[in-house]
Amino acid sequence: AAQIHAIDTWQGDPHAGEYGEEVFEGFTGRLEALTRRDDAQSVAASVHRSMFLDALPTFQDGSIDLLHIDGYHSYDALREDFETWLPKLSPNGLVLLHDVAQDSGYGSAEYYAQAIASQYEGFAFRHNFGLGVVLPKGTTGWEFLLSEEFKRWHEIYPFMASSRLGKLIDRDLTRLVQEKDEGVRNQTRMIDDRDHA
Repeated sequence: AAQIHAIDTWQGDPHAGEYGEEVFEGFTGRLEALTRRDDAQSVAASVHRSMFLDALPTFQDGSIDLLHIDGYHSYDALREDFETWLPKLSPNGLVLLHDVAQDSGYGSAEYYAQAIASQYEGFAFRHNFGLGVVLPKGTTGWEFLLSEEFKRWHEIYPFMASSRLGKLIDRDLTRLVQEKDEGVRNQTRMIDDRDHA
């Protein structure tokens, strides 16, 4: 059985932008649909609408197996999130950190390079602003992730991401062209109707 916790204000921030209640409603609707699926019987989800730091007392030390940090991307914000939540991580727990690639331009990438990547076992996917995979409390059970075989596998992900992005751009551009063509057809019909009136 898995227990998933989602912690966020769902109001945005200076990096993500500010947004309204529709984002929270969309998230909770999608979460409810996922946890109602037949194959999700052993998954429970809890939503904590708060700042990451404010939710900290809710969790016991050593109780979290997988921690994904994707908050405000400044140096100090990632430092605070990583250091305050580290005691909550279980032995051999895994941490995922978003926006750790140097070309992202975020302070989170600087903190990752200076304080995390140099100190803990793990690696990073460098595409799409980067995703750090960190094993700060041990590697038992995760040896494959650190193997040369897996290293070869994770090197193909940037190419897969580029291919997927290309397909999404193609889809969006095709839709825009179709909408433009429909607009031209509507304008042509309006002109014809006017000229024949």
